[in-house]
Amino acid sequence: MTKNRRLALFGASGGTGVHLIPLLLERGFGVRAMVRDRASIPLRHERLELVQGDLMDPAATAGAIAGTDGVISLAGPRRLGPTRIYSEGGRNVVRGMEAAGVRRGVFVTALGTSREFRMPPVLGFLARNVVGWFLRHGWRDGARFEEELARTDLEWTVIRPPALNHRPPRGLYRRSIAEHLWWPFRLSRADLAHAVLDQLDDPATVRRWVEVAW
Repeated sequence: MTKNRRLALFGASGGTGVHLIPLLLERGFGVRAMVRDRASIPLRHERLELVQGDLMDPAATAGAIAGTDGVISLAGPRRLGPTRIYSEGGRNVVRGMEAAGVRRGVFVTALGTSREFRMPPVLGFLARNVVGWFLRHGWRDGARFEEELARTDLEWTVIRPPALNHRPPRGLYRRSIAEHLWWPFRLSRADLAHAVLDQLDDPATVRRWVEVAW
């Protein structure tokens, strides 16, 4: 996807979005970011359009996608309880893309949607059964969305990061396409933003899931 194209961005006001928006603008993209509150993104730029809406609203989501050339969704659960942000919100994005004829989409879910980890057995057990118990609602919802996305004919990429933090970017990360990383524990939101931008233009990631971590 070349620069000077417009992207629809969801989850823009979160910890990763605040890093990704400047990167996209620097690369020459136009960005249409859908947010619940425009004040949540103080940045102003001639190629940044803020539209108010809710991802759970199919009409608002479709309207944000119409007239764009691609989609990035960073939206994810902010609480540990039951959620439909991936399955229903993601479905709204997919339907909006199909209605608008938009083919390319990059979606961030979470490492635990596969529940397979390449790490020592004890740590793997803890990740799946202890940490996973607390995060199970988001993981299960993400897995449902990924299964539905795979049945579409869109040019999608799913990025599965591990636990995210707010540390400064290191400027590098490990990546594995359709294979599990060994010891995928941490990543900063700043480096995840770089990873999202990197996968956007990489044909090797089309219709593939990608794990990223430090």
